[in-house]
Amino acid sequence: MKKNFKFLSAVFIALIFTSAGCKKDADKPLIELLLGRWEMQSAYYSYYENGVKTGENYDTFGQNDIVYEFLKNGEGKIYEDGTFKISFSWSFEGESVVTLEKPDEVITGEISIENNILNFTGSFTYSQSGINFEDVKMYTYKRI
Repeated sequence: MKKNFKFLSAVFIALIFTSAGCKKDADKPLIELLLGRWEMQSAYYSYYENGVKTGENYDTFGQNDIVYEFLKNGEGKIYEDGTFKISFSWSFEGESVVTLEKPDEVITGEISIENNILNFTGSFTYSQSGINFEDVKMYTYKRI
């Protein structure tokens, strides 16, 4: 019950931030807004088998636990606890879809940025033994 309350609180706060847009940010292209350092605030995962939700997980992160830095040249850096961990490359597809290529995985998802809050939502689908799986990941970051 406590996890559900935390998740609903986080969703409510995210909705408040995304519904009260900043005109200054709205005038800038999303690619410009993405540049800089972003501190991970929360991660929500939901899991599906053949379209039926089978589980979920919600995590929160402290200051400097995980920080993504997006650089102008399509490169980026990930820091954990203030220490450089790995490099990645990133690219836009369309207006709001971003692909991150890390050494061991490629993540594609839709982003939105308002009031220095970045929301990233992506899903991964696969089939195994006749079962269709989908993992949905939603991350929230704060500009630092």
